[in-house]
Amino acid sequence: MWNSSEYSHRGCKGYRQGVMEPDQNLCQDARWLKLYQSWKGKVLTTDEETLRNRYMNRLYSMAQTVVDKYNAEYDCNLGIQRYSESGFSLPYIHSDTIYIDKSVHVWLALYSFGNPNLFIYYRLMKGMLDFNNADGASKLLELIKAEYHSSSKRFHHLLSQNPEWITALVMAITLHELGHHRFKKNRNSYQLLASDVKEFLQNRPFKVSKDYVPNADFKAIGINLEETRDFVEEAYGAIIEDDLEEESFLEELAADSFVFNHFSQSLSGCGVNQAIASSMALSGSCVFFLEYANRINKLFFTPINEDKKERVKHNLIATIVDSVNSRIRAIYQDFHINNFFASENIDDDSRMLYSTLVGVPLYDFNESLDVEFMKSLQPFQDILNEGGQIEFDENKLKLVRQEVDTFENTIIRSILNELDKKSTFTIR
Repeated sequence: MWNSSEYSHRGCKGYRQGVMEPDQNLCQDARWLKLYQSWKGKVLTTDEETLRNRYMNRLYSMAQTVVDKYNAEYDCNLGIQRYSESGFSLPYIHSDTIYIDKSVHVWLALYSFGNPNLFIYYRLMKGMLDFNNADGASKLLELIKAEYHSSSKRFHHLLSQNPEWITALVMAITLHELGHHRFKKNRNSYQLLASDVKEFLQNRPFKVSKDYVPNADFKAIGINLEETRDFVEEAYGAIIEDDLEEESFLEELAADSFVFNHFSQSLSGCGVNQAIASSMALSGSCVFFLEYANRINKLFFTPINEDKKERVKHNLIATIVDSVNSRIRAIYQDFHINNFFASENIDDDSRMLYSTLVGVPLYDFNESLDVEFMKSLQPFQDILNEGGQIEFDENKLKLVRQEVDTFENTIIRSILNELDKKSTFTIR
């Protein structure tokens, strides 16, 4: 892991002044704001396109910084591609390219400042577009517009407080992908972090608290909570045994550690508690977002090739395993962060800052489930599970894509506008 003390917080000394100096050229191009607001998908001239790209660079500036540093440290030539070649997806690395679609910024904004309905509608809509289903995408877009209208006041207020959070989260996710790249190039680096993961899994007891009070009345439906607790603990034990041999899972946790190590190494001993809390919140939020997004992906893209009841039964074990591993991944990152807080003597106010940054979306998205809302999505899930359309109306699909692009640009412009109001990329 490279020494990243020069990255982001300038060794912490300049934290209150911001983690990154703004591009001076961008500051001089305030005229772009008016141009961007009037842009409606017309063909841009070379000068206009250059200006637009320069302005959009602000979305990727923090991610680009860590990629450049990584390239310099390890003599690599990695680059960022601003669209995915495989349709809508989370950021991923292939060969020497890290793919970070513009839509990821939208998804992150909906996770950080929106609500689960918006987040899930958006994912389903992008799935419809990937499958060339114009009608399904159009219906979901209308639902998105209605939901966005009803929650826009809260969304824009939260965004105005901390627009840097989106670019910073993209940076943290990019670090995660750089970890995967490093592991492929240097297996010793992976083995070192993987051994720590294995030690954690082998030595840490995963128990259900005896103080746990369930929301449901288990006795009324004939379930003995004590027996259930024993079953859950046994399930954890069996799953962990498998995890110890599952390289893909171990590598995900190792890549999470790669992110944590980057922040902890750059901030260790700096004494700026708020900077430490904010950076650790990025490390934790990155894990929670990726886990939630992956669960949503699996939820709506499970092939239906048998009777629904049989499918649920056959996928029950896999569902339990995914749930347990999601919790383990979160606990592992939290374990690192709490130990780092203790070693740095983080004050209570900074711990509260961390809890606020991480906890609000965590509670809204990960700890609650609107059952009736999820039931209403079944028709869209069925469409996705049936696969793409062989025949489709190309003109209708083009119009829907344009409308979706307009909505996405609304979110992107909001992020950029709020960033433009700030002279620096501070993380509050």
